[in-house]
Amino acid sequence: MRGLLLALFGLGTNLGIRAIVATGEHGESEAALRRVRRHFITVDNLRVAVTKLVHAAFAARGGRRPGGGVARTVTQGTAPGGSPQATRRSSR
Repeated sequence: MRGLLLALFGLGTNLGIRAIVATGEHGESEAALRRVRRHFITVDNLRVAVTKLVHAAFAARGGRRPGGGVARTVTQGTAPGGSPQATRRSSR
């Protein structure tokens, strides 16, 4: 489990496996981390993991999307009968 987390951290932070091994604070070898990457970290596995993570994050927020505000369109941002520039001038 620790090897999988270290390999994912090295790849996800763009440090790479060699840089993670160079810290030497964990006792894992470069060969072991490369073996974990080769056998367990695939494009399909990463897609499944990211999908599960995103769904769990949305579930934790009660289904709300990030931002939580009301989306405005360009036409909603204009003054009645005016142009977007008129709205910007009047808001100053």
